[in-house]
This record gives sequence, C-alpha cells and structure tokens, in this order.
Amino acid sequence: MKKAFTLIELLVVIAIIAILAAILFPVFAQAKSSAKASASISNNKQLLLGQIQYSTDYDDIAVIAQTWTRGDKPYPNSIPVGGQWVSQWSVLIQPYVKNLDILNDPAGPKWRIRTERNWSEIQSKSNMMGFGYNATAWSPLPLSGDFTMKPVSMTSQDKPAETVMTTASMMNWVDSTFGVYWSVNGNGVWLSAGIVDSPACWPWTYSLCVDGWGNSDLWQGFIGTTGGQESGSRSGGVSMRVARQGVIGFGDGHTKRMSLSRAAQGTNWTPDTYPWDIQVLEPEKYLWGKY
Repeated sequence: MKKAFTLIELLVVIAIIAILAAILFPVFAQAKSSAKASASISNNKQLLLGQIQYSTDYDDIAVIAQTWTRGDKPYPNSIPVGGQWVSQWSVLIQPYVKNLDILNDPAGPKWRIRTERNWSEIQSKSNMMGFGYNATAWSPLPLSGDFTMKPVSMTSQDKPAETVMTTASMMNWVDSTFGVYWSVNGNGVWLSAGIVDSPACWPWTYSLCVDGWGNSDLWQGFIGTTGGQESGSRSGGVSMRVARQGVIGFGDGHTKRMSLSRAAQGTNWTPDTYPWDIQVLEPEKYLWGKY
C-alpha cells in the first residue's frame, strides 16, 4: 500500500511553490516591460526613418509638424476643424512607413481608438498616437508673420545626431471632446496629438512653443498632476514609461532610452522649476536644437 502525503508535506510543497512564484513573477514582469521598451524603440525608429525618407523627397526639408489651411482639402487624410483642414506629420509620412500601428507606443497606456466622429482609421490613429515631434527644432512656429509652421532643412541643425526629433509622448488625454489645441491667430497646435515641447522654450528665441518643461500649469492641466513625470506633466509631454526612462529619437535616425535629467542636460531643469525659469546654461550639451 502506497503511503499518502501527510498534511505537513503538502503544506511544504505549497510553500515552495508560493516562494518560487514570488521570485519568478517580478522576473516575468520585468521581461514583459523590457519587451515593450524594445518594441517602443523599434516603433520610434521606424517613424524616424519615415521622416528622413520624407525629407529626401522634399529637398532635404523636414516634415511639417502640422498644417492648417483653408480652401481645398490639401491631403487625403486631412481633418476638418473650425473651417480649416488639419494634417500632421504622422499622416504625411504614412506613404513611407505604411504602418499605422507604429504610431502606438507599446510601453504606454492602452491605445484608445475613437469612432464617434466617423473618422477613418488613419485619422483616428494619427490623433491618438504615443509619440511626439520636437517641432521647436525641426518645424518651428515663427514669432511673427503668418504663424505657420516652417519646417527646416535636415542639415540646418549643427549636430543632427545630437538633436532630438521624436520621443515617447503622452497619449491623447481628452475623454469628452477631441480638438483641444493651442491657437495663435486661428492657427493651432494639437497638444494631444504628436507634439512635445523642448525643455527651455522660455524665453522664446526663434519659435513659439506650448509651455516647456518643469512645473508647467499648462501641461499639468492637460495630463493631470496624478499622471506624474512618467506621463510627461513635468517634461512638455515627453513620457518616461520604462524604469523612469523615455524613448528618444534623434535627427540621424538612432534611438535610445534616456532619463529626464539626461534629456534635459545643458539646462537648469528640475521638475519643480517653472518653465520661464529654465535656461540653457551649456549650449554644447543641449539636445533640443539651436537655442
């Protein structure tokens, strides 16, 4: 007759299984997080390459961050807003990337696709994306004139390999109504769809921006203080989603993960510094374009 397990033996086995599970679950979670970070880097890389390919077909000019035009529809996927047509960089590079899903950041929150406005798939996904464009450097909004974004030459930056182009950014935060934007003379910037601020945009030197990094009333209002630094409330929408690091892409097409302090190097940025007090102290270290 076979001897049955005693209660003590059964409890020992259960305890061993529980200990192993406690050890392995964090490992699995870390592996999953690392996999999402790798996918995020890959998506950002593909977006960068699409932007670079776009520029080669347009006399080396970077893709415009957003267009606001009246009259005839300028692009097939332009969205009507307030009597104008709006298109953005994520739509304009689609002929080169041919993949809407790379607009999503796998390391970010669940992708929410809105359908109530009867938008096409490309219209919806391009306005719910998880990456943002450093428009201050590559597609600035001038301080005067018609307040139309003016994309620059890809070689106009002194150090394109050290100039941020796209980053992981907040997802669209608008739950009730879509279309919140910052407007100058009727031209606007979608705060929630594909634009991020540079750390030092006060005082503005050659381009308007939303508000900048630091203790920003605007960005905290958009994202919410409960979102924390990971969501971009203290970094102009630039999100730190994996181990307090964010995916940052540069003008030569390479990407890497960086901390906020590393991304803001050359400035006196801290999370609690007000945007208008942030200055570039070491221009040779600054990663966000000419200052």
